[in-house]
Amino acid sequence: MDKICPICAKDPSSHSFKFMKEKNGHPIFYMKPATATKYDDGDGLVAHIENALTAIGDKRWIWIIDGEGMEAKHAAELTTAQRVYRLIRDKYGAQLRTVKIINPSWHMKAAIKLGWDTMDARVREKAEILEDRYRSIIEYL
Repeated sequence: MDKICPICAKDPSSHSFKFMKEKNGHPIFYMKPATATKYDDGDGLVAHIENALTAIGDKRWIWIIDGEGMEAKHAAELTTAQRVYRLIRDKYGAQLRTVKIINPSWHMKAAIKLGWDTMDARVREKAEILEDRYRSIIEYL
């Protein structure tokens, strides 16, 4: 973890971008903003994500974002969300296989709606918002 994120090496709850496993050659990453104690640490989160994605090389990857428990304080971090989005779009979007947004809270849906129309079509077409029922990360492992 020291190579991915020195902040999370000291406190694993700091950021919520976690490598879960590799399935069929695709690394699976899980993010649950509501569990991050440093949800407002934009610099640290962007560095964490960049280091984690650099570590997998050119493998196509899967991103599961869990909105359960996301509140206004998390959704208000629009600058951080924009920085993460630009990082993915500009450096790692070609390798992104899919992003599944599970259990979106009202706050998460509002944040997504704000940026959806301005999102790059190549990234947007890989996104799937799953709100028909509660889902667990275990379903994707």
